[in-house]
This record gives sequence, structure tokens and C-alpha cells, in this order.
Amino acid sequence: MTNSVIIVFLAVVCIAAKGALALKVDSSTLTGNSIKDLVFKDRVYVPYGPDITDPNIDTAKQPWTGYGYGTGSTEHFAYDWKEGFLYSQSEVGAYITVIDMCTLPGAVSEFSLDLSEYDSECKDVVVCPEEGLLFMSMADANKVVMYETTKRDGSVGIPKFLKSIEVGDTPDAMKINDDCTILAVANQNEGRELLTAGAMTLITDFRGAGGPQVKPVKLTGFSDAELIANNVHLPMTQQGMKYWNGRKFGDDILDWTLIMSDEIYDPALFLDPEFIAFSTDNEIYLNLQDNSAIARVDAFTGTVLRIDGMGIKSWASSGIDVVKDDGCDIFVSDPLLYTTYTPDGIASVELDGINYILTANEGSDLDFDTYEEKFDSNDVFDGDSLTSDLNGFIWPHGSTMEGLALNLNSECDEDVQAWCSDIEMTIGSSAVDYSNPEAPVLNKVVGIGGRGMSILQVPTSPASPITMIWDSGDEFEKEGCKAFPWSHNALQDEEYAPVDGPYWLLDEGAREDIQEKNDPFEDGCEAEAGLKGLPGACPMSKTIDEKSPEDGMGVESVTVGVACSTLVAVACGENNSNCYLYDISKIASPKLLKVFNLSPASETANPEYAYEQRTLGEIDAESTLFVEAKYSPTGKDGIFFGGAISGTISFYEFECTSPIPAVERPDTCLAPTSGGSIALSSDSDVSDSLGQGAIAGIAIAVVAVIAIIAFVAYRSGKKADGIVVDTGKSGPEEPI
Repeated sequence: MTNSVIIVFLAVVCIAAKGALALKVDSSTLTGNSIKDLVFKDRVYVPYGPDITDPNIDTAKQPWTGYGYGTGSTEHFAYDWKEGFLYSQSEVGAYITVIDMCTLPGAVSEFSLDLSEYDSECKDVVVCPEEGLLFMSMADANKVVMYETTKRDGSVGIPKFLKSIEVGDTPDAMKINDDCTILAVANQNEGRELLTAGAMTLITDFRGAGGPQVKPVKLTGFSDAELIANNVHLPMTQQGMKYWNGRKFGDDILDWTLIMSDEIYDPALFLDPEFIAFSTDNEIYLNLQDNSAIARVDAFTGTVLRIDGMGIKSWASSGIDVVKDDGCDIFVSDPLLYTTYTPDGIASVELDGINYILTANEGSDLDFDTYEEKFDSNDVFDGDSLTSDLNGFIWPHGSTMEGLALNLNSECDEDVQAWCSDIEMTIGSSAVDYSNPEAPVLNKVVGIGGRGMSILQVPTSPASPITMIWDSGDEFEKEGCKAFPWSHNALQDEEYAPVDGPYWLLDEGAREDIQEKNDPFEDGCEAEAGLKGLPGACPMSKTIDEKSPEDGMGVESVTVGVACSTLVAVACGENNSNCYLYDISKIASPKLLKVFNLSPASETANPEYAYEQRTLGEIDAESTLFVEAKYSPTGKDGIFFGGAISGTISFYEFECTSPIPAVERPDTCLAPTSGGSIALSSDSDVSDSLGQGAIAGIAIAVVAVIAIIAFVAYRSGKKADGIVVDTGKSGPEEPI
């Protein structure tokens, strides 16, 4: 029997069960075991696409070889558990890298997809394993493109184009429902002088004769007053526009005469669609990030049921680190100090018949024309008055040279005051009352970003508001600092890429910033004993507190699942790679189980060095995905973490107090006899990887093999070949 026959046989006998995006849990099943640990298993380094830094590159040649820190090679990913392939979406080009995830660490296949023909950024990727469909949002083209997924049996190699679907303005994040019948697309409306009001597009009937069908979802029809009463943060209001109209902002004079008129104005202009989640009953939760709000949408009719805000987070008692003191010794609390939640990633779960939404409270602000709602506090509180840029504004809390206003003042003296800071703050509706456009009132200081995770309860009736039942408070900052003081509110982003490296070559506009981050006389680091890759861009431990006056660690992703009879949630930060594992079985009182860092090597090595040594972990974990044991590469429950900036994807596995054996996956994946990933490219590779049990199983199924020999002969040259990109390991070792 040939090895190619074995491969195809395994594909034919594959039996896959359905996986749900909207998790449904009965608390009575959450007994009998508990989480012992969440442990790192392995990591793959992902190319951003073909090596387009080489002018002589043949872009059609695969597997792709365009590697480099900062290139955003895995901004988002989608996992096809049925076929065992993972699709990684790149930021620097319209490229989808197809990774064979049958075994860890994963292998970059020869089936990656070049979408350059659309002349557009690709912003997200979603897969429907049940139907074998792959969707990509093409922002500049205002389209979603639909392809047939790569098939393990060789019937489809590089994903096959099916349809191009016109959607709303600047499509971005997407989510598909449990039944694989509705694709929801968030339209970001970015870069438009006049935003459209179409916040989301619903796509159905993917393969129908008259399909796909498209339904726009609009957030129009609400008033400023109604939204503000529902605790929605508005970066700008109609009354606010009256204040700013005709004033200089940056280098331009704002002309909003037409758009702020009663005939045209609608607050939907300032609602910011971001990520999406489905409930178990096909209600859609659309996260309006810059508004700290959730829109509830009927998935079948496209009707917006209501929009509920999260309000603002008080720091009157809990402490927040807004002080850049290279540590976490000072946590500030003040009755006038708040922050917006502005969540990025969201997840949904139904527990005992009640729907809940989990939010990763990152921090974001809105731009409109040249206006930006974000100000630095030192620019607002300028000595004994407010800045002239806010002429007419009123601070009703006494002198700007006392209390919180003094601590945030441009003239704050660190030798005299207990602390000084220059935080980023909003001048939107949560902070400013624009009722009188001639004299707006700055009622409170509202920073940007909730610095943690929240849990919201969704009532059955759309007439009732969503309510927050739990928030992590200051736990992320304080517990994170205890566990990893070297990463506290630290920063590693694409600007820490090497000079003359791939990102430098690909983005001319970023070169000045990259140069500054690598220059020891500016923001870079000198050579120092114990640190690696210097002189050059600093390792993470040399950037402690860099983000404290801004959004802190920038919590941006959250995923939820059941492991070891425990309902768990994991939330991760953008800037410092810290992640937080919670037991949320008692959903109103979650318990923090573990703080871990996805890139331990970043303590002593700068990104260039760690990337070259293949010890760099996930930086900017924008995508996280809980995977059930029956779909995971190891046969155990685990989580994929994708680092957008690092260009890496790792897999972590749950260990239970009472050990659970690995599930034998009923799919095509072959387990290697020793570590690493297997590349199905030669007969010897396959035969060496087969154990006696596998051979026995094949012998039993010989009749099925004979039935497909003819097909194998035809397809013998098309196997899911791949290359092993990384076999090194770098992950936390401390147990819970």
C-alpha cells in the first residue's frame, strides 16, 4: 500500500463534529475536575506572504518565505477544524497563509492565498468548516470574497474563488453563526470624510442560486439624548459640533455646518462598529468600541433592538497606574478620575439559559475629519487655566492648580506633588456637557481604556438593558505587576522592528519611528550586560510604564470555553503580552487562576534578536481561540494565540487536576513519533510517522482503501505538503 493511499484513506474516514461559536453551558456539568495549569506546547512563525522585499521574487512560488518582526503576518486567523488547516491574515499585503495544524508547531503549506488582485487591504478572515467556505473582508474594495477551503484529500489546494460580495463601507471584523448560515460583517467606515450610517452587513444563502443575499444593518434612528441616557459614550454630539464648528483643530478649520444640521445629523456618524459575537439564539452583539457600547441586533431581520452602554469606570477607590515611574509603586484613585471601557474583542456564552458577553477593555478613541476626541491632560490643564484650544470650557471643580487637575497639569512639579502625569483623556460626552455650546462643562477627567475584562448580562427581553455584573477592577494591573514586573504596562510594537529589516523595507512611512526606537540616543537602548540584541530597539523590560499614561496594557482579546469541567475565560493585552486565566464557572464572581506572559524571552531580548533566535512569543495577541480537545492538535482542550506584530501562533494546552487522556482525533492528522511538525512530502516521512496502531487500523479498513485507489492515482502529486518553520519552544513554566 502506498503512503499516498494512506493519506487519502485517512481523509475519507474523517468524521468531524460541529463546533459552536456561541458556547452553551449547563452549570451542573461543571463538576468533578478543575484546572491544574495552562501550559505552552509549541509555536509556529508565520510569513506575511511571499518575500516581496526581494525584487526578483516569484510571488507564485510556495511555501512563502516573507518573514520578519513587525510585518503583521497574523493579524487575525481562522481555524478549519474539519480539515486541520489554519488561515492567517496578513497586514502588509492581501495575503492569507495556510498552515497545516495536524501536528505542532504547524507547517506553512503550499496552498496559501494571494488576494492582491483586489487592490485592497484584507482585514479579517473567517472559515465555515461545515460548508467548506472561507471568507475575507476586503476593506478598500467594500467587498467580502468567498472561497472554497483547502481540502485534505487534495480536491482543493489553494483556496478556490467562488464569489465576490458587495457589502458596506470599509468592511472589517466578521463573525459567522453556529449554523453557518449568517455571516455578520462590521463596517468600520474608516478614512471617510463623511461616515456612512451602515454599521453592519448580514450575508446569507452563501451557495444558493440567487445568493448570497445581503442585508444592511443601520444604527440610525437614535438620538444623542437617548444614547447618553443609555450610558453610551459619544465622542461627538450635535451640540458638541456646534462648539467645534469653525474652530481650528490641528492645521484645519472644521466646517461642520451641513453635517450638524437637523436635516442631516445622526449620532450613527459617531458609532464605531468593531468586533461581533452571536448568542445561542442568533441574536448578534455588535461591539461599538469607541462608544463603550453593545448593539443588540436580530440576526434574521437585521433590526437593531437596542444600544446599551457600559458607562465609564470609576477610579474613586480602585487604583490605576497612570504614572510613568518605571514601576508600579503608585496606583492613583480620585473621585473625579474615570476611564472609558472601550472594549476591543468580545465573546459570548450562555450559562444556565442566560446569555453573557465578555469584553476585553482595550482603549480607543474616534477620529472624524481632522478632529480627534483624545487630548493630553497636560494640554488641557495648562497652568492656572484650561488650554486656549478649549476656549470657553469650564472646569467646575475649583482651581486647575489644585487636586486632580494639578496632578495632570503641565506645571505639576514632581518634586512637590505626590505624583504627576500626562494622561490621554476624552473630550466626548462622558466627560463634557455640551448642552451650552458656548460654555461646555468639563465635569470629570475620563481617560481611555478599561484596563481589564468585564462581564455583561443580556436580558431575555430587548426592552430591558444589558447590565454589567462584574469587572476586573484593578486586578489586571496589580496582579500582572506582581507576576511580571518587567512587562508592566510595557510596550513592544511594530516600531521596534530592526532598521533595514523587512518591515523597514515594506513601510517607508514607518522608517523614522523605527530609527528612533533603534537609536540609543533617542528611544533605543545601549548594550547592557544580560540583555540581548543591543544596541538597538529595547527589550520589553526597558519599556516598563511606557503605556501607563495611555491605555495601560491595552487588553484586546478574550476567549471562553470549558476545560477540566471548568468554564474559563482568557484575556490578553496588546502591548505587553500578559494574559489572564479566569475560572468563570460562578460567572458573577470570577476567580483569577493564573497570569502568564506569551513572550518570556522579551524580558532580556529585543524583538529582532528574539525573532531571529525563534524564542520570541506572541506580541499583540489580537486573535485568541479556544479549541475543544476533539479539534485540537494535541487531542486536549487548549487555546491558539496569534501575535499580530510578532507574526507567531502558539498553542497552549490545559492540564487538569484529574488527568484526562488525549482524544483520538477522528480526522486526517498524523502524529509524529517525536517532536516537531511533519511535512507530508515524501514516502519516508509518512512511513516513519506511522505507529503500529495506525498500521493496524489501516489494515482493518483495507476495503475502503481499495475503493479510492483510482482517485489516489490521479491525485498522487497533490498532498498537503509543508515546511517546519519552528521547533523551538519558549513559554511560561510556572504552574498555577
